[in-house]
Amino acid sequence: MADRAVRAQALLTPLRDELVWPPMTEIQTVEQMMLSSAARSISPAEELPPDLQTSFVHEGLSSHYCAALDQPVDMLGGKTPRASVRTQAGRDKVAAWLMFLATESRRGRTPDDSMASYDFAWMWTELGITDLRR
Repeated sequence: MADRAVRAQALLTPLRDELVWPPMTEIQTVEQMMLSSAARSISPAEELPPDLQTSFVHEGLSSHYCAALDQPVDMLGGKTPRASVRTQAGRDKVAAWLMFLATESRRGRTPDDSMASYDFAWMWTELGITDLRR
């Protein structure tokens, strides 16, 4: 394996010219990688303050669900939520879908979890079905 790395460097070094920095190479065994990974036990999520983490999660969910309003949804018979709210039967299906989303986002999570604390109210308003919200 080390021989291949040396040959690859010999082939690529003249090609890179002065366009990039010299490559950083390090050969590690699987065991060494696992040990170095275990040493870095702090995950990126743990490095963020909880309020900032919640803000990022909520922004991501809002972006995702904003786009989802214009995407076909299986629970709505393959129609988009915006198209579905044009009929009373569709409005009822969208209300059930929104309740499902809210329930699933809280399932198995503590109330202070970023996912569990997401507020879907804006979607009800956006789709004009706040009167169906329980």
